[in-house]
This record gives sequence, structure tokens and C-alpha cells, in this order.
Amino acid sequence: MAYLEKLIKYDQALLDPAPELEIVDNGSRLRLKPLDRLVYLSHFEKETAGASDYGVIYEEINRIALIGTISGHQLTTTLAKFGNSCLRDYANKYAVSVSDIPEAVVQAPELTIDFWYRPNTANTNGKIRSLVERWYPHWCWRISHVNRELKLDISNAPSSYVTLQTLGLNLDALTYYHIRATMRDGDEMNLGQAKIFVDGNEVAGCGFSGAVNKFGQGFDKSCLKILNSLDYSSLVACYLDELRIFDQYRPDNFTPPSQATKPFSQDLPKARVSLDAGAANALWILSDLAFLDETDLLSGGIKIRADADNDNTPSFSGDLLTLSQTRMLANLPGRYLHLEFNFDSDGDTQRTLYAGKVGLQSQRLALARQAPEIIARF
Repeated sequence: MAYLEKLIKYDQALLDPAPELEIVDNGSRLRLKPLDRLVYLSHFEKETAGASDYGVIYEEINRIALIGTISGHQLTTTLAKFGNSCLRDYANKYAVSVSDIPEAVVQAPELTIDFWYRPNTANTNGKIRSLVERWYPHWCWRISHVNRELKLDISNAPSSYVTLQTLGLNLDALTYYHIRATMRDGDEMNLGQAKIFVDGNEVAGCGFSGAVNKFGQGFDKSCLKILNSLDYSSLVACYLDELRIFDQYRPDNFTPPSQATKPFSQDLPKARVSLDAGAANALWILSDLAFLDETDLLSGGIKIRADADNDNTPSFSGDLLTLSQTRMLANLPGRYLHLEFNFDSDGDTQRTLYAGKVGLQSQRLALARQAPEIIARF
């Protein structure tokens, strides 16, 4: 049976809720995006439960393994804050270096870095243990543990540094602390701002002139350094877990996370798109529904509901269906076809919906063919 094909794109898609979904690549993809402006996350989890103590550091946002074994560090099941492992540092001279970090970490005018940290020795005797820093060709910002205090150093020009340090913090050994550093660039009218939090409470804050110096480098030429002990002789083991970076300044007290972060929504956010046949009573051929990449649709990670009408008033009802189940539905009559896509994630998995097509018969094509009429000639 002859029919046309109608392209499915998402330029005019209705996103609900919009903060949890984004339209990318000129409307050719809809994507479940990280929550709360999260741009980097590492749980420091082993790839498998039976893996050796050395493994990869796993980053959920871009779904790539970022680094392998580093001398002096290991992913260990001992004393993990969340999950089955955390990062342990033996105070060796090598930091864990994470390359190809998201561009938002490099260029964002606002940034928040937080993580859980457990020192085996609270007093570093004047030595600096760098916990997390962004580096190239030297550090742009650095969060460190010195004696029983915390420091945030910010480069606000190529040869200029601002130091924010806690006073009287008195960190204890063998205790997990939730640490957060947050900063915002300044401009000609306003000072930049920086704060340090421990267990959700502000412990230090300051203003500074200028912006956090980015050194003009692209994201592919900078890295994160994690647990970089600058003087190793008197420092002993420590642990770090659940590193998160947000492209946002967060100046308020907060409640630290009580479990591992789920980067993506688990609440079935929806995207709705309507297609116009251009004439009433067209016939939409759902068996012809197809997409450029159907991975998440076929697995049930994205489910569908469909409706058709002549007056452009969608009404979705019934069960959520996989793509395979939707293709088994009867053809739908109407000028407009309405599709609702539901993004179903366990919170760790990003879902992506690609452009597609659906079969269409206009009213003219749907009419049964008639035999030609014979007209007598005189």
C-alpha cells in the first residue's frame, strides 16, 4: 500500500519538566540531561565487584572511563563512603590526573566542587595535601588540607593568587567530612566570591578581584588532579569519595548527600511532539514508526503513547509502550499525530531519543481506487 513518510524532529517539542530534558543537534535529538547543573561526577566505583583493587575512575555524565592505574593510589573497598569502593592515596608523589574534563569545568564563570574526604592523620605538620585542583600548566584553583585546616587557592591572574583558609576548624583523623568549595568570577562592577563549607556549613568566605584565571586553554588541554600530596614524607593514607562539580555558585548552607548521587531524573520526564499531515482524516501508519538510533526505545528506556485527531488537541491515555509494542498498534486517523515520549532511567543512565519517521497516507491515497469511467464518443 502506497504511503508517504513524515519526519519526526523535536525543534518544537514540549518538555516536561524542561530542566530535566534538552534538545540538541538542531532538534535531531532529545536527551535526559544531568540534574542540578551537574557537569562532573565520579563515584570511584570499580567496574565489577570482582575487579582488582586497581581499576578505572568512572564518570557518569559522559559515560567514559577516564583513567587507569596510578602509582600510589587505588580504588579500595575499605572505608568507602558510598557504594563499593573509594579512592585511597598512599601519599605517593603521583596525583590522579583526569584529562579531557568537561568544558564547563574549565570555562564556567561559576563553579562548585564537593566531595567526601577522610584523613588518616588530621595534622599535616605544615605539609600541603592537595585534595582536588584544576591544573594547566599550573593550578587555576586548588582545595587542600594543611595542618587541621582547609584552604582554597584561586589564581585570579597569570601570576596572582588569592588564598581563603579556615581558622579553628580542627579536622579530626579517621572521620569522613563533606567538603565544598564554591566560587564566582568578578567583573568591573563586583568582586568575585568564594566560600568553603564543611558538612553543609560555611566555614570561610571572601571576595577577590577579577575572575578565576582560565589561562586561555581549551578543555582538552587541562585536567583535574586528585589527592596530590605536594610533600610526601610526613603524610599517610587518606580517602576520597563521591566527587561532584556543578557549573553554579552555591553560597548557602545545605544538607550533605546521604547516598550516592543519581545524576539523571528517575521521574519519567516527558517530551511531546505533534506532526501535521496538512489535511483532515489522514492515516498514520504506526507499524512504520522508526528512529535513527532505537537503543533506548527498544530496551524500554524510552516509552511511547500516541494519539491522533483533526483539531490538534492531544489526549494521551493507556499504558506506556515500547517501540515494538507501538508498532503493533492499529493505524490512527486524523490530521495530527501526537507522540509522547517518557524517559525512564534508574538515575545512573542517560537516555537519548533520535530523530525518526512515521508512515502517512493522505485522504486521497486512502480512498479506494475506482475503475475509470468509459465515455462514449459521438
